[in-house]
Amino acid sequence: MRSENLFLAAVAIATLSACSTMGTFSGPSGAPRVLSCPGGVCPSIDVIVNEVAGGRCELAAIPDLSVVDEATGEKSISWLLPESGFEWSKEEWKSALFVQGGDDPVGRFGTIRITMGGRKLEIRFAHVKNASERKVYKYALSARRTAEPKQFCKTLDPWIIS
Repeated sequence: MRSENLFLAAVAIATLSACSTMGTFSGPSGAPRVLSCPGGVCPSIDVIVNEVAGGRCELAAIPDLSVVDEATGEKSISWLLPESGFEWSKEEWKSALFVQGGDDPVGRFGTIRITMGGRKLEIRFAHVKNASERKVYKYALSARRTAEPKQFCKTLDPWIIS
């Protein structure tokens, strides 16, 4: 009986170890950019588009973001494509911004707006002041060229802590 329990314990440990590495996100790396959001509006983040081999484009890396604000409540953050010739994706199947993983985002994110001819992306989100209640999200940004055939750039996937 003891060897059966030992075997079951080994199987359980192996199963849990395998599950713990599948589909997990390790979290932000390096020091995030700290954002203060006076009046509920965080500073806009410029996202540069780079040309890469083969006529492709990619969004330049931006730092992970950490929202630190004195007030709990709704905030907004925006990302801006400063160069013309590119726009945030409006396709339902490849949204300009989507949460990929991390903490459960239910009830934390609001409406996404794309303005300035497609170059400004804004989202409203819930922020909590108490550090122990803050959440960490892996998100992705998707942009494309404005000229036909409106080729998509390589997706960028940083973190936001709110």
